[in-house]
Amino acid sequence: MEQNNFNGHDKTYTSIIHIDRLEFTLKIDDFSSFTAIRNPDAIPATQKYGSIEVVLDRTIGSTAYYHSHHVYFNGKKVGRLHSASKRCKKEVEFYFEKYVLYSNEHNWWYKVYQELCKELGLSYNNVKYVEISLDSDKSFTTEYGKMYTKSVNFIFHKVCYFKTVRNVKPEILAGGNGYRIPGENNHIHIYDKSGYAEDFILDFLKNNGLSEKVYRIESRLNWN
Repeated sequence: MEQNNFNGHDKTYTSIIHIDRLEFTLKIDDFSSFTAIRNPDAIPATQKYGSIEVVLDRTIGSTAYYHSHHVYFNGKKVGRLHSASKRCKKEVEFYFEKYVLYSNEHNWWYKVYQELCKELGLSYNNVKYVEISLDSDKSFTTEYGKMYTKSVNFIFHKVCYFKTVRNVKPEILAGGNGYRIPGENNHIHIYDKSGYAEDFILDFLKNNGLSEKVYRIESRLNWN
C-alpha cells in the first residue's frame, strides 16, 4: 500500500494505492508437503501444516481444478485453494479473502502468503488476477465527467486532449456517479466507494485518513 497527499487548486487531497483483490498460482514440486490428489475419496477432510490448515469444501468446484479447499492461518480463514488441475499442471490456485488485503496490520497478506508457501512447500508461479485501487477524497467521478462536457455520445473533437482507445466506449453507471471503461479482458471502474464498502474496508480507509466521501479508480487486470 502507498499513501500520498497531493495538492489541488485550493485543497490538499489524501490518496492511497492498494490491492483490492489478488489471485495467483503456486507450483507444486517433488518436495512439496501438499499433494494435489484427484480422487475425492482419498482427500483428508482436514490437513494441518504448521500454522496453515486446509479444509476440503465439497460444495464448490472450479473450472480449471477438481477440488476446492478453505485455508486457515492460525485459526482465521484467509482464502481458498483450488487443487488437482484438470490440465494436469503441477500447480494450485489461491486467492485471498478480501478482508486480509484490508488488514490494518502492515503487510499481513504477505505474511499469510509466505506461511502458505513455506508450510505447504509451494513456490510462486504466476498472478492470475489482480485489482489495484486508488482511493481518494478527491471526486474522480466529477473530474472524469468533465472530459465529456464537450462531447456527443462520447465522440470527441479531433483536437481533444483526451481520447479513449479506438472502439472503446465508457459506460455511465448510477446516473453519472460512476464510469466503467472496458478493455478486451480488463477494465477500469471510477466510482464513489463510500456507498459500496464493507465495514472492514471503511475501517481501513478511516485508519488511512479517509473518513468522509471516498472515490475510487479501480483497475481490474488478468495476467493476459
